[in-house]
Amino acid sequence: MGLGHMFCRPLGVTHDGFGQYGPNPPRLTGLGRLTVRERLAGQHATLQQRKLFQCALRARAHRIPPRACPLTQARPMPPPPPSTAAAAAAAAQKLESLLPRLATLSHHKQFHARLLTSGHLLSHPHLRARFLDRLALSPHGAALPYALLLLRSLPSPATNDLNAALRGLAASPQPARSLLLLAGRLLPAPAPPRPRLDALSLSFALKAAARCSEALATLQLHATLVRLGVAADVRLMTTLLDSYAKCGDLPSARKVFDEMSVRDVATWNALLAGLAQGTEPNLALALFHRLVGSFRELLPREEPNEVTIVAALSACAQLGALRDGLTVHQFARTIGVEDNVRVCNALIDIELGYEPETSNVLHDIGEEEKQYALCYHSEKLAIAYGLISTPPGETIRVIKNLRICGDCHVVAKLISKAYGRVIIIRDRARFHRFENGQCSCRDYW
Repeated sequence: MGLGHMFCRPLGVTHDGFGQYGPNPPRLTGLGRLTVRERLAGQHATLQQRKLFQCALRARAHRIPPRACPLTQARPMPPPPPSTAAAAAAAAQKLESLLPRLATLSHHKQFHARLLTSGHLLSHPHLRARFLDRLALSPHGAALPYALLLLRSLPSPATNDLNAALRGLAASPQPARSLLLLAGRLLPAPAPPRPRLDALSLSFALKAAARCSEALATLQLHATLVRLGVAADVRLMTTLLDSYAKCGDLPSARKVFDEMSVRDVATWNALLAGLAQGTEPNLALALFHRLVGSFRELLPREEPNEVTIVAALSACAQLGALRDGLTVHQFARTIGVEDNVRVCNALIDIELGYEPETSNVLHDIGEEEKQYALCYHSEKLAIAYGLISTPPGETIRVIKNLRICGDCHVVAKLISKAYGRVIIIRDRARFHRFENGQCSCRDYW
């Protein structure tokens, strides 16, 4: 046997080539692979390789764990990589932080593409639902159809996905489509498994039914509500009451109110406004007096607010009940909402018999929308702000670059008399000084 062959024989390996470790000796990490020539020559093996090899053999012979060998302990172990789930959650959280920055439809489409390529569209339903909600409520005209397209593309939509689309449709110019979506008629055929409805689903659908004055749809949603067992939800029952009232079904609205074991101020306001704006202003005043009579016993969640006062004053205006209007005004002082802008406008309507001059609105819209538009003329807003931000008796001055309209002129005269204020308005042509219900222009300008 040559010296070279003896030199390259490893420790513990016999001449037959196997020795005590058998035909499959342990594979040692970190030794490197020797070529045939190095195996034959032996002298080219590095000192570090020989020490590692001997250390491993000693550890195997004495059954020492590999990490107990001093040579293997000398090398620090690399830190384990972060788990896939944690990394995905962090990425989803980062994407969610970008949602408030989506300003255009192009931004929303880019975000949608990112959700698709990263896999978060299906793996993170919460992020997907939040994105759908923002997309459905975006003011861009093509955003809502895009949201519906996204909903239809989902293999198995979740309840939150459906609710986002329902909310967007209920607030859109076509609220009836919200009812179609709830019925499954806007989903592809064959439709994917329909998501389970919850209280929010029914709430958005009821708001859509109220906007469409769909009394039959409200009745069907009421039945669904009872079947799902969510009749104990105060907010949902208040929305149901409001939908009945806006559809003109006041008896059903009253029945829902009477059957509610728990109410809040929104419940009272919904019935008050429904009765006042409908055909039962007398009942609205009776309900208001009932509320005032039990004011001391009311729970904090039932305490009246400015909406309560406006609804009661609306009933007084319809009936021409000035005495009841004074009672409501006194109660407004009691609860500290006398200076609220909406309350001030309602007081003017009832105490001075103000009738909006809708002929000043030239848009092709309904009468109610014209009255609503008049409320936001700049002169009225400026006067209202002056009333709530200046001491009693102080002169209110308004400057504008357009000619004052006839309706604002009437309102300024009425406010000057009702609140004992001098109001000076400088329009494009002249000054108008309103005092004690009269204007310096003598209604000619």
